Amino acid sequence: MNGADLYQVHLQLQKLKDKFEEDFGGVPIVVLCGDFYQFDPVQGTSMLYPGRATSKKTYEKTGDMFEMKNKNQMLGYQLWEKFTTVVILDQQMRTADSEFAGLLTRLRHGVQREEDADTLNARIAELNEITLDVDCKAVRV
Repeated sequence: MNGADLYQVHLQLQKLKDKFEEDFGGVPIVVLCGDFYQFDPVQGTSMLYPGRATSKKTYEKTGDMFEMKNKNQMLGYQLWEKFTTVVILDQQMRTADSEFAGLLTRLRHGVQREEDADTLNARIAELNEITLDVDCKAVRV
């Protein structure tokens, strides 16, 4: 989640609860979850960064909209900094295949091996092998 979106959630909860003096409108539990090793948000800067000065992304100035987004990013970052309880899940639960789990772990830490590339390359499907299950909106390979 980017910082500007976190700030918008904060504003909406304040309006909903009519409690403008409290973070998130006084809602006692705000749950944010995700994998911090994943890519940054597609649009905006991760809430883990205060703004353009230290973000991983490069922005082009586009007038007042840019300044508003950067301000909201900073406000979202300041809200993130107030979180006092962080739970880190450290067990891979997506696969029971220990070899594949090892490959995923090496990739996320940036220590992949040539055998990992070979394994992934061996799993590339031809275009005619891919079907879309419209009912469940899933890609089947």
